[in-house]
Amino acid sequence: MTLAYVALGSNLEQPQQQVRAALAALGHLDGATLLRHSSLYRTAPVGYADQPDFINAVALLDTELPPLRLLDELLALEQRFGRQRSFRNAPRVLDLDLLYYDGVFLEEPRLILPHPRMRERAFVMVPLAEIAADATLPGVGDIAALAAAWPVPAWRAWTTSPTPTNRNKHESIAIRGGGGADRLGKSSLARRLSEYWGVQLKAEDPAANPFLPRFYRNMPAHALSTQLSFLLQRADIAREMISGELQAAPLVSDFLFEKDALFARLNLDEHELAIYQRLARLALPEYPVPDLVIYLQASEDILLQRVAARAVDYEVNFPEGYLKRVHAGYSEFFHQYEAAPLLIVNTDHLNLVDGDEDFELLIRCIAEMRGQRSYFNKSV
Repeated sequence: MTLAYVALGSNLEQPQQQVRAALAALGHLDGATLLRHSSLYRTAPVGYADQPDFINAVALLDTELPPLRLLDELLALEQRFGRQRSFRNAPRVLDLDLLYYDGVFLEEPRLILPHPRMRERAFVMVPLAEIAADATLPGVGDIAALAAAWPVPAWRAWTTSPTPTNRNKHESIAIRGGGGADRLGKSSLARRLSEYWGVQLKAEDPAANPFLPRFYRNMPAHALSTQLSFLLQRADIAREMISGELQAAPLVSDFLFEKDALFARLNLDEHELAIYQRLARLALPEYPVPDLVIYLQASEDILLQRVAARAVDYEVNFPEGYLKRVHAGYSEFFHQYEAAPLLIVNTDHLNLVDGDEDFELLIRCIAEMRGQRSYFNKSV
């Protein structure tokens, strides 16, 4: 594993969306995997003051590309986003800086590693400390200590004004659950959150998939057609979110794009999975990464009870062991998930759809969440 840290910045053309889209693009970079990224930060410009504030973040990649090749990929990504270089410290649509490459020391005309000015920049060190607080990087130092040396006024979190209880600091929230997630109330919760915050709701539409009832009757025969139908739905939604009416709009969704690939691995055989993955690369654009993912979790017994109580007609005849397998797949997926901040909500003793007290507890938990992972577990 070769680890590389990349700084992202933008202050033109809806910069928060530019940075989110760039994070999504890093997740699809050939020869690299996006392991995790920081929150978004609003920061004052450096070097040339007469320009808008920046939105900044830092991402951690696992890459097989050598440093200069990775730099070329980052520069090509800047070009795709419309980066135009005019003068030093000018406003820009997207700025990508390779900060650090797995202990490599390099001095080339095109690239110096570690980045020679990263220690001097709060907009680099503070986001970096969010995702690498325990790291001591050769040639850089103790990340947490370096970040702590900056006075608070030197940087500002993305949400800078006081946030009323009925306002949401996140621009985009995705809600997902374990196997039988619809029976855990994820669609109803997404609707309730969108109404509470007054933001747009984007919901998946299982009823629009003509193959789904057939899938539950005969899974091996209809798994691929069901997955491809859902893939086309996701592709349409992704295009809306990056270039259509949902672009830059705060929203809550009741799905996670990565869920399709997870279900494909659980339901398709080896040859079908290869076909699905090839078509997914062609059909699915670089979807935006949400600011926050809410994972509705339930114990296996509670999940089985809720599915039995609330399942629609075609869901009542699951093959034996299917729900347990899906439940285990979701648990493993979210145990390893690092693409966005994650709030894991144990729903065993919660009523988030109709219960006002439980809903207010969740709202407070979302507002107070810090870092990449948090848990909401209501004791009884």
